[in-house]
Amino acid sequence: MKKRRKIEIFKYLVVIGAIALGVQDTVAVKAFSPLNDQGYMVTESMSFSYDQGNWRYQGAGNYVYNAENNSIVYKSQDGSAHEMTYFYDEDWNMVRETWLSYEDGEKDGWEYFYDKNGNRIKEISYSPGEEPDETQYIYDENGNVLQSLATDSSGNLSLNWKCEYEIQEDVTRVKETWYDGNGQTMGHTESEMTYDSYGNEISRVDYDENGEIDADIKNEYTYDEEGRIIKKIEHDNLSDTDSMVQIFVYDNNGNNTLDFLYMDDYEEKHIFVYRYEKFEH
Repeated sequence: MKKRRKIEIFKYLVVIGAIALGVQDTVAVKAFSPLNDQGYMVTESMSFSYDQGNWRYQGAGNYVYNAENNSIVYKSQDGSAHEMTYFYDEDWNMVRETWLSYEDGEKDGWEYFYDKNGNRIKEISYSPGEEPDETQYIYDENGNVLQSLATDSSGNLSLNWKCEYEIQEDVTRVKETWYDGNGQTMGHTESEMTYDSYGNEISRVDYDENGEIDADIKNEYTYDEEGRIIKKIEHDNLSDTDSMVQIFVYDNNGNNTLDFLYMDDYEEKHIFVYRYEKFEH
């Protein structure tokens, strides 16, 4: 698990792609369909940044579906040195992921395994010239991740992450602790979150290993008549600034086609554009 930090633009792009395709990192272990509720899938994305009084094109990429093996391939249109392929089972669980580098021709890969509830219970990672690593996940009855165990190719434990939850109405407290393969504590953090009636996080306070406040964030949401988020303001209480503001625009089919992203009290500005197609399996 990673501590919360200021979101960088590259990370934001990766997150948007993950939302569109159902891609998860090692701690977001629920399976998500690449299709939205309306049955549409992102087929193209573009980004622009505001620089010295002008909007400048940053890049674009295409998402192509292959019905033969139920996969989606992402390729950049601006010459980036990699492509990503995501493979799904019949329930839209992502079962395999590959990252191909055009620069050296090497391909990294990951395999994912799920329980009947769609929780990811195991993943195996592969890298050229290296033995595969494995991570297993353990859940409580509510689907919260309690523990992840990372082992090397010989089956030796290399990292043990544990998470404890305390849930009271709309307040959730989480304590995370990391141990090495010998059981020695590597570190721990605690967080306290509150949520609105839609289940979106409205506040978050992170504490470091010494109990000092590491982050204090307040989120404000504006919803349209359909209950969709059309604006989100992330306010950093420690610096008393709006660290991130997002505006979401939807088409007549309910697809999120345009995002405006402002950071550091509107000093940094970006636009993300998405094109969709109706999916026919």
